[in-house]
This record gives sequence, structure tokens and C-alpha cells, in this order.
Amino acid sequence: MFKKINFAIFALLLGAGLAFAFNAPVTKPANKLAVQWFLYNGGGESNPNNYSELPGMPSCAGAGVLCAIEAPENGSSGKPTQSGVNSPISTRKYD
Repeated sequence: MFKKINFAIFALLLGAGLAFAFNAPVTKPANKLAVQWFLYNGGGESNPNNYSELPGMPSCAGAGVLCAIEAPENGSSGKPTQSGVNSPISTRKYD
């Protein structure tokens, strides 16, 4: 009787060990840039230096002149990336 119990425990532990031994390794996600709102300060719309970081969504609204863009931040510079300026996630415009 003890041999059957010992064998059952051994088989259970072996199965659990094999299940964990062959799991795929966890990969870390690629470094993603933080998405941020940036106020457009005027000048060329395609120049990241013409934008200032905003703490949240801008209050401008309408369909006229560019007010702000939502784009990835270029590190901790407080400016959007060039690709974010060229193809922003979202835009807000003044009336």
C-alpha cells in the first residue's frame, strides 16, 4: 500500500516539475515611450521643439487651428518624438 502511495506522490511531483520546467520563458515588453499631450506653441507644426508638455488633456476644442497633439514623449525632454509629431495619436484644435 505504501508503495502505491509513494509512487503516486512521486508521479505527481514529477508531473508538476516537468510542467514548470518546460514553460516558455517570460519576455519583457519592449521599452514603450510614454504617451503625452503636448501644447502647440506656434511655428512649424513638424518641429518637436514647438510643443510643450501638458499635464493632461487640453481644454481646447473645435476644428480650426492646431492646439495640441497626443504623441509619445522623447525620453524625459518634455517634447514629442519626431514620429509622434509627424503622425500624432490624436489632435485637438481651437474653434
